[in-house]
Amino acid sequence: MPAPASAAVSISRSSGEVEAGRGTSFTATFTPTVGTSCPGIDGGVPGEVSATLSRTDCDGQTFTVTVNVSTSAAAAGKTYPITVRDQRDGDARTFTLTVRAAAPPTTTTAPPPPGSTVPPPPPSTAPPATEPPPPPTTDPPETTTTEAPATTTTVVVDPGAFASVESLAAQGIPEEGVFLPLEGAGYRECLPLNKPCADPDSALLLLPARDTSLAWAAPPEGATPLPQLSVRSVPPLQPVGTPPSDEPASSNYLLTMLDLADQGQLKSLPRGLNAGGELVAATADQQGVVVQPEDFSAPSGSRTFLASQPFGKPYRMKTAGLTEAAPAIPVFLASQPRVVYGVRTDPAWNVGADVIPLLGNGNVPYLVRGANGPPGLLVPIPPGVTLADGPATAEAAATADDEGSGFPIVAVLLAVVVIGGAAAAAFWFLRRRNTPPPPPPTPPSARDRRFGI
Repeated sequence: MPAPASAAVSISRSSGEVEAGRGTSFTATFTPTVGTSCPGIDGGVPGEVSATLSRTDCDGQTFTVTVNVSTSAAAAGKTYPITVRDQRDGDARTFTLTVRAAAPPTTTTAPPPPGSTVPPPPPSTAPPATEPPPPPTTDPPETTTTEAPATTTTVVVDPGAFASVESLAAQGIPEEGVFLPLEGAGYRECLPLNKPCADPDSALLLLPARDTSLAWAAPPEGATPLPQLSVRSVPPLQPVGTPPSDEPASSNYLLTMLDLADQGQLKSLPRGLNAGGELVAATADQQGVVVQPEDFSAPSGSRTFLASQPFGKPYRMKTAGLTEAAPAIPVFLASQPRVVYGVRTDPAWNVGADVIPLLGNGNVPYLVRGANGPPGLLVPIPPGVTLADGPATAEAAATADDEGSGFPIVAVLLAVVVIGGAAAAAFWFLRRRNTPPPPPPTPPSARDRRFGI
């Protein structure tokens, strides 16, 4: 049912039915009520139903997007709610999808070619469903089917494409990166990072990377599937951790993303492995695996969260002027803790990219802190991201100039003050010495003495 005219979101239809293995679509119209509208979507189950938007960028004018829904054979006989929402004002509409079982394929048999001596099959009193096939002949009749043959592409991936946390941490901190400031006061006590650390009011837990190993496996039994993240483009990412026990290319990799454009919710970004061992857009319906810390349990007394927004607006930072840094693995403390592979950026940041990867970018995040300002995570700058220079960058540039001259900036300033003070004292002394003494006072006259002047 379409929404009222005053609503931010309306959809072309509220329900639909589709055969398993096929897809459908509907449209959603967004009318800004708070400046701009930002489309988002929730719903679907990995491996069964997925839904994507034809566009996800924000707009200040009324616009329409197409919602494309695809299903797999595993979705037969089930019903799925798919919710389209305006992430600015929260208005939402739900489309209910019913998936019916696919009809069985039909098979037809062509008559024997002219002149064939193939005898007809012997009569049978058995039910048609169990009728035996005709005896083999040297000239069998042609058989055609209306079902399209399935095509399978085998991708062989070198297990060496999976990087270990240890090997990435050994590469050291990059010279420059994206600095994501952590806003919780508790993170100020996390360095040096020699044990799991978090702010009590934030869901983001930081694990020491050098003591952490990651592994890919099927989600824990009973784990609630995360909503699927829909974004325009994500760069190819490197799989980090031990590969799944099955052939790596036979799984889809469900990357956990922190969606800062949707109130800090956790969402899942399905990826598949290409022949080069990179995580790219998933194209096959396969079992999903997630990455988890090995031998991990949340610290005693930890809270669990449904959503969290631990980061402030990022900026560019050079690492020359940092005072402390330690490699870290970010984990979201949900009912099932999740390794955070990246963040979907807040549109207000205006950084030119939908996603900033925390893992899979050739390094691990570093928890860092400068002489001033909050601590934060430093990661390599992904392609297409535009950032302003932060205060630490200017401090680092000044430090680099100091190092090039061989003198610390404080020492230079102190020397200037001392030299200036010495010069002023010398000038005052010379001027005093070269000034003639004043003349002796004139003795008073007889008149002055008489009047006491």
